[in-house]
Amino acid sequence: VTIQGQQLMVTCPHNARPGMTVRVVPPAPPSNLDRPPEQRRGPAGRNTDDGTQLFEVEVPSGVKPGQPFALLAGGVRVLVTCPTNASPGQKIRFKLPLALTQQKGKGSAASQVKLSYDKDGWTRTIRVTDMKFQWVRMDDKGDVDLNTRFDVDKSAYVRKLEFVAGEDPRLRDGIISLVPASDAVVDSKIKSSDGRDLVTYADIAAAQVKTFEEKAQWFQETCGQLCVEWNEGHMRMNVRREYLLGDSIDAVMSLSRRDLRKLWRFEFIGEMGIDAGGLAREWFQLVTEEIFDPDMGLWQSSAVNQMCMQINPASYISCEDHK
Repeated sequence: VTIQGQQLMVTCPHNARPGMTVRVVPPAPPSNLDRPPEQRRGPAGRNTDDGTQLFEVEVPSGVKPGQPFALLAGGVRVLVTCPTNASPGQKIRFKLPLALTQQKGKGSAASQVKLSYDKDGWTRTIRVTDMKFQWVRMDDKGDVDLNTRFDVDKSAYVRKLEFVAGEDPRLRDGIISLVPASDAVVDSKIKSSDGRDLVTYADIAAAQVKTFEEKAQWFQETCGQLCVEWNEGHMRMNVRREYLLGDSIDAVMSLSRRDLRKLWRFEFIGEMGIDAGGLAREWFQLVTEEIFDPDMGLWQSSAVNQMCMQINPASYISCEDHK
């Protein structure tokens, strides 16, 4: 039998028979469960060898099997799904990576932030099953609001992008739709060009407590790691000045995703010069000026601020690929 989350073997008394009720006194839980959740390392006080931290929580009242509920574990707001064989009052266990719950030197500051963006009751949590971000709405009691009926004051929707096969292999076609916020998830990891985890949830949590200058530096350094090393390959662009924009678009659209992360070097056809950085800066400047030139018909000056640009509503006339 299962009593308070513990699997127990019960021997039927000699004076009992099927249908009768017997009383069972469960043994005391392991000593490490008497400590705060943040101090538990694993069952029976043993450290886990998989880099995770074990937590044990009691299923709140009113939660049905298969329903999610939110809680704070080690200063991190997580979303836990009640197992199908559990019921309110029972204890369940789950694991979180140690990197999430042990922020060196900044644990208290990170705990105060908790990646909790509260807006009209909606809070962003981290889903325990796959470590993805998910929005949940908390009710007045602090429980997850499972009401799915539309409410003009409480309902929220987010954009969902689904990629589909398109006619042009150079482009990625997709469909944008609005879905209930609770049905949308966002990955908390960014992978590098070689497939390793470049940014994890722990990195995002640690970045929250940085100053703006530190965040800007961290962002630039992280973006730099997305680039492919020069010795692993680089791209050379050959363009004509008189057809700069057309040649540049054809060259860029022919690149693969990995090629886009490589270093680009440019050569203007018919001109002498080795690109040590100067030609690349000139190319970016000339292409940017041409794209945002109002005479191109793609962009126009903002009616509110002449220093800003906005998409030209008639841009589809100038570019057949623009929709």
